[in-house]
Amino acid sequence: MQKYDVVIIGGGPAGYKAAEKLAEEKKLVCLIEKNEKHLGGTCLNEGCIPVKSLVESAKVYSHIQESEKFGIVVSSAQPDSSKIQASVLKNTALLQKGLLATLKSKKISLFFGEAEILSSKEIKIHLEEGGFEVVTTDHLLLATGSLVRELPGIPMDGKTVISSKEAVSSFHIPEKLLIIGGGYIGCEFAGIFKKLGSSVTIVEAAPALIIHEDEEIRRTLERECKKKGIFVHCSTKVIDFEIKENAVFVDILIDGKTEETLFFNQVLVCTGRIPNTSIKGIEKLNLKMENGFISVNEKMQTSCSDVYAIGDLIPTPMLAHTAYKEAFIAAESILGNNKSSYQQLHIPRIIFSDPAVGSVGYTEQQLKDHNKDYQVYKKFFKSNGMAVVQQNDTGLIKVLVDPIHHTILGASIIGISAPELIHELVLAMECGLSVAQIKNTIHGHPTLSEIIRDVFES
Repeated sequence: MQKYDVVIIGGGPAGYKAAEKLAEEKKLVCLIEKNEKHLGGTCLNEGCIPVKSLVESAKVYSHIQESEKFGIVVSSAQPDSSKIQASVLKNTALLQKGLLATLKSKKISLFFGEAEILSSKEIKIHLEEGGFEVVTTDHLLLATGSLVRELPGIPMDGKTVISSKEAVSSFHIPEKLLIIGGGYIGCEFAGIFKKLGSSVTIVEAAPALIIHEDEEIRRTLERECKKKGIFVHCSTKVIDFEIKENAVFVDILIDGKTEETLFFNQVLVCTGRIPNTSIKGIEKLNLKMENGFISVNEKMQTSCSDVYAIGDLIPTPMLAHTAYKEAFIAAESILGNNKSSYQQLHIPRIIFSDPAVGSVGYTEQQLKDHNKDYQVYKKFFKSNGMAVVQQNDTGLIKVLVDPIHHTILGASIIGISAPELIHELVLAMECGLSVAQIKNTIHGHPTLSEIIRDVFES
């Protein structure tokens, strides 16, 4: 029976980052992932990387279609679903190979199979190739991620009614697509499929798309989606649907009063994710729970002091970069260094929609709700030289500033490269930089980043 300093259940971003950090500090680490093909978790295999690969393929096709704006005439081009799928798989395989090499180089013991918790100190591994092993540990770290949230009354068959998982793993371009859910996942897929030629409709129960973002950003995204030909129905619910010969007839209720029947070739359910706490034997730990999530303290410790939980299992934003930070904090705590922490307010929120969104900190409505004073700085991409050169000048930057300390309370960008540009403002918030310090920083010309300096001239 092998004894480890730390056993980690889950080989996604949270789990492998914690394993790497602990191994670097000479801890003996065991990492358990249920399926060898799923090493890297949802992010690498079903989410972040595959979806952004699809975003890039759609972007290339869109650029080709618009090439005459740049004086380039292309006679013909067509998206090929099988070749797009191959490109996605190539990217995933390359990163997974690199991850596996990194884990091996750090001498992390990697097991593929289902973990069964016998106690906080003893784990049984039902190996993927058959048989089992039992390992013991001083510390147990849970990092099993999340699962697709199913919508009551709309069963997914994986073909006609699918989740984001099947949208990636069995990629094809339907003629007419309904996306249920206008959060970041739904909006990203809407942009992908519209660019590749699908007729796309989004149905969202909330009053707006990406409901937790700044109102002005939400309005801009919805307007641009409609300009691109995406049909958007907010404050709308699916009340009935019927599958007939690989087609779906959907009844929707708009604003609680208007019923409409729509026809689609495929329905993509993007209604969020739920924590994957279905770990065999977890009930033996008697962990404190909160709305389906595992409760932890600032050190990522659960109610069982030798057991830690991170990533999508705990009630923090379900983002890979959040999980990376939580992995570092948990590892530091296990190592006896308890000074690491982070502010959720400083976590960047990025959406690869069309146009893309990047944000951090408070929204304007949140500041109003908290009765906080603030100043608004705003600048449109139409005044940015590089955005004009790239013929992609839709959108704006909006920054909320403390009127006394002149530091940033929140920022939102919608437009070209927003997910990259927002990080200068994330750094500014994390370091407490003032508006004057940002204004006095020289930005190269012509670059998109100039808009961050220029917004404070407005």
